[in-house]
Amino acid sequence: MDRFRNQVVWITGASAGLGAEMARQFAAEGARLVLSARRSDRLEALVRECDALGGQARALPLDVTNDTDVAAAARSLAAHEGRVDVAIANAGFGVTGAFAKLTTDDWRRQFEVNLMGVVNVARESLGLLGKSGCASVATSAKANRATNNPVDNVTNSASNHSVSHPGSAGADAAIDRSLAANSGDANAPRLPTAKPHTRGRLVLISSVAAFMPGPGVAPYSASKAAVRSLVQSLALELHATGISVTGIYPGFVESEIRQVDNRGQYDAANPDRGPHKLYWPTDRAARVMLRAIYKRKREFVFTAHGKLGAWLGRHIPGLVHFLMKHGRKR
Repeated sequence: MDRFRNQVVWITGASAGLGAEMARQFAAEGARLVLSARRSDRLEALVRECDALGGQARALPLDVTNDTDVAAAARSLAAHEGRVDVAIANAGFGVTGAFAKLTTDDWRRQFEVNLMGVVNVARESLGLLGKSGCASVATSAKANRATNNPVDNVTNSASNHSVSHPGSAGADAAIDRSLAANSGDANAPRLPTAKPHTRGRLVLISSVAAFMPGPGVAPYSASKAAVRSLVQSLALELHATGISVTGIYPGFVESEIRQVDNRGQYDAANPDRGPHKLYWPTDRAARVMLRAIYKRKREFVFTAHGKLGAWLGRHIPGLVHFLMKHGRKR
């Protein structure tokens, strides 16, 4: 497939699990990858894999909880790639344990990674996502002028792409201010309001736990519910800019997340006590995630059990409570 050929894809949390597998599959489609995580040794190995699969990749190590790190990464992307077509905020882990035994630091650590890390990546990527598709808009405008199509009046220069539509000046100005504020660039490109879905794709990874929180995972469930609220807010806020926002809510998938402790440290010796019979293979999960990203789905839930759980959590929460309560008694 060539859905993402030559597109610039920035993935955080790329060193393992779904992040790493998405990178491999994007590479197989010819994407230009920028891979971020804390574990630089794993990133370098993944870069070599992606290059061998037909993509172009580079490592950009960072800690998503450090807003200075994330801002520096965005500047690096602006300098080297010039834009981002797909930004995926994937970094996350799970704090588990009885509520009464968890400390304030446990809660703070969970939200710093799972929510604020997502916020940092989303905020710093907006200006770069706004530059995605500029060339195609300019080419389309030239074609319109060649056929005397009066719909678009486009001015294209080396440093700025602006699209004017009758009566849209106020909306354009609002978009300009929003993107300029988030990118830190007072000369951020103006984006079309009459051509939705022509810009980049912002992807935020949440969990089915956002729909059906369970006992012993209160911090994780709360952080993922917060990410879902962020997805819904940004989808509305960015609609007129053409930047799509996709929230992805995986069910049980093979990963290292259950071998990461409450301090965010991975230990291969930690047992994975999850329901293995329900696990999707990571490659299958990444495959459906790429399809949802390509189609610009606003919300995408998988697996089959995940879809059922999310539906029950939204429509029959009382039944979910009953089943979980009685399940704990067994």
